Amino acid sequence: MEKFNGRINMMKSTDPTNDFFQRYHLDYWRTKAESLFFQYKNIEACKTSLDGVEFFKNSQNSEKLLKNMLTLDLHFLKFQIIEALFSLIFTLETGKEKDIWFNLSFPKEKSERNFKLYDRIANFKKKSQLDEFLHQNIRDNRQEKIFWKHVFFSNKESLSDEKLTFKNISQILWSFCKVFQDRADYNAFKHGLRCVGSSVNLSFAIEEKFGVPPPDLQNKLRPLGYAENVISFFEKQKDNNGIKIVLRSKAFSPHEDYISVIQAYQLISNIVSIRRKEPRHESYIFHNVEKAKKNYSLINFSLTQTSVKDLYIQAKKNIQDGKADDAICLLEKITQIDPKESEAIFYLGYCYLLLSSYEEAFEFFKEYIDKNYNFSREYALYYAGFCSAKMDHHKNMYNYFHQFFKCPPINDPEFLKKAKYSYGDFLVNYARSMDSNEYFKIRRILQKAMKHVTEAGKMKFEYPESWFRLGSELMEIEMYDETVNLYSTILEHIPDARGTLINLSTTYIRMNNLVEAESFIRKAIDVDPHYANSWNILGAILIKKGNLEDANDCLNTAKQFDEKGLFKLFIKNNKGILLMEKGEFTQGEAIFQSIFNDNPTDKSVIRNLLQSLMAQNVKDPNKILGLTNNTPSNIEYFFELKSRAYANAHLGNFQEAHSILDGLKQIKHKNNEKWVDLLDSKGDFFELSEDYSKAQNFWQQSLDESTQKYDFSSQTREKIERITKKLEN
Repeated sequence: MEKFNGRINMMKSTDPTNDFFQRYHLDYWRTKAESLFFQYKNIEACKTSLDGVEFFKNSQNSEKLLKNMLTLDLHFLKFQIIEALFSLIFTLETGKEKDIWFNLSFPKEKSERNFKLYDRIANFKKKSQLDEFLHQNIRDNRQEKIFWKHVFFSNKESLSDEKLTFKNISQILWSFCKVFQDRADYNAFKHGLRCVGSSVNLSFAIEEKFGVPPPDLQNKLRPLGYAENVISFFEKQKDNNGIKIVLRSKAFSPHEDYISVIQAYQLISNIVSIRRKEPRHESYIFHNVEKAKKNYSLINFSLTQTSVKDLYIQAKKNIQDGKADDAICLLEKITQIDPKESEAIFYLGYCYLLLSSYEEAFEFFKEYIDKNYNFSREYALYYAGFCSAKMDHHKNMYNYFHQFFKCPPINDPEFLKKAKYSYGDFLVNYARSMDSNEYFKIRRILQKAMKHVTEAGKMKFEYPESWFRLGSELMEIEMYDETVNLYSTILEHIPDARGTLINLSTTYIRMNNLVEAESFIRKAIDVDPHYANSWNILGAILIKKGNLEDANDCLNTAKQFDEKGLFKLFIKNNKGILLMEKGEFTQGEAIFQSIFNDNPTDKSVIRNLLQSLMAQNVKDPNKILGLTNNTPSNIEYFFELKSRAYANAHLGNFQEAHSILDGLKQIKHKNNEKWVDLLDSKGDFFELSEDYSKAQNFWQQSLDESTQKYDFSSQTREKIERITKKLEN
């Protein structure tokens, strides 16, 4: 005998770790599981129609006793192999495999692997905790390794599909953790066989709460079903009166237990066989369900549809109860029994969707769609589009929703309405993600969004936030009539929607309809007279109407109600505009400059400071060039680019000035006012360069192409009169 770490060691092997892996009886688990399950299936195959009769259901016979023993053994074999699997995993966590005999033999003694096995398995309360544990880095032979790869694929440098392999291993281990979170039946079995197998009829009482039966119990009992495989055992329960002993019955599925044992056997096989000096088995690769099914030696007779049906029933009940994680474990088992079970693939996608795991959900819905399964195909298209939208895969979203709406209308008006609202929302997000240069594409997408939202609204007005968001985007791209229609629809159903009243007022301001703008902002003030921004907007409207004294009062009221300073910038900005309207340009410029100092990248702040400089006959052209130095060359920044062109013209850079305006010519088909303004500006530049004939031509063209009278139209006429006299002289 030799001393080993202070203990008696009877082993003479020079390499106890390799000896352990060589001697480990891998086939024990599989042989026992297949033997138990085969005998159980033989008894099941001998059933007759009499076995369904109530008398025979409740009677005891030798076959039923034998079947109870077989199913109980198989059920507890599942716990035993899971325990063995996690013992190996936790022991390998040290990265020092030479002590594996010692750590497995004395787990409760003080050693490098001191743990309470059951509790540690059950303490993974969330799958993310388990995944984090599996992804930890450990040191093995002075090398850093990812733990799960070290455990299951020690001799493999790379895996063909690492992501999917990990996902499948993790899912199997997570299902085992869930098993150990309720192991009262296993405890009863281990400590003196304090349990019994039986069959029971289950029922529940309507109105039952917290385990307290309602009055008139018998009349309120409803059958839940007949459970053939049940374990009954006594359990301690604590309540306000102390500890009481209750009889508990727990149903189980021999089919599910068998599959769990085979899964655990496969994982143990990987751990053990790849560590043998001369491996007798190839390690299993878990990335392919079809391949895995062939590899882990399912018995050569088919599992019955009854087992699949039972798993479906429990999975759907878990979904209804909000236990998507539990449902996934059962649905995965169904796909292992039959990978072509289309309903399981669909519900796996749905469960991951409930868990907000959109990438995994999308993969299942895509698989379902690609295989052309007919069960709930329309729903699969919708959910694939939904997941794509949540992942910001906008083109995928667009494609799947397009297919969904091309399908024959589903006989589910409520779902169809929800789909239209969702699609409208997702299209708004799609439009927001696009570059502002893609104006016409954004417009088409928002028109499609409006079509679906308004169609849903005809079915039933719901989700006002969807209408509101869409209206905001339509307003931004100057689709004002559509914006007014949307906001008006909201107000038909929610007349006191303050945000909608404010946005509708803002839309009318942009349409230069100040009468309607003032009407709606005053309604917003009636709804909430202490909301600062409503008073601020009313002040801005009154400035435009020339009612400067009342505007000043409104801005002062806004400042008074803005206790948290949420609208300080906007109120101060409107104060600057008010001063400009009074002709106090220097004071207005000073306000805009102070705002700019605090917000040097804010587009509206830059624009107002430019306006103050432009109003002072293009004061300080170099400052204007500095403010517009990084302005993108697109029509969204028309005023900034026009200001830059004027600054160049005043500095004598006429070619650059004309080039900037020529780059904005596409605005002709989008905004008549800005197009007319551009022509007028071209005339100004030719006047500065003393080419009076061309100046006259552009000013006249500006008037000719004007579809209505604009604020600057009279100034353009005055310029034509002035230049005509100059040309005559």
